[in-house]
Amino acid sequence: MTKLKCNICDCASNKNNLCCRPYIDVGGTNACSCCETSCDSYIQKTGNATNSSDFSSPNSTLEINCKAKNCIHNQSGKCNAGLVNIENGSNGVECSSFEEKGC
Repeated sequence: MTKLKCNICDCASNKNNLCCRPYIDVGGTNACSCCETSCDSYIQKTGNATNSSDFSSPNSTLEINCKAKNCIHNQSGKCNAGLVNIENGSNGVECSSFEEKGC
């Protein structure tokens, strides 16, 4: 499994920069850069809740399903990077660990 650092403070699944979900989905089928990817598991936090998703325990490692077929870390739809960073980007929530293998 991959280590994940999530810097999306307004995500309902974020607790101490870790994700409380057992897995996440990264989108961006035809992405050629980070800004064309997305965390499809992002759920915006509502109200004063610190974790309004159904998951409450932060995970230091988790499964990452990846649709970004142009990323060198995508291996048969799963991310094989050692560390993945989810960040706020210019077009929304993105995978800043994306590395192009050829577009």
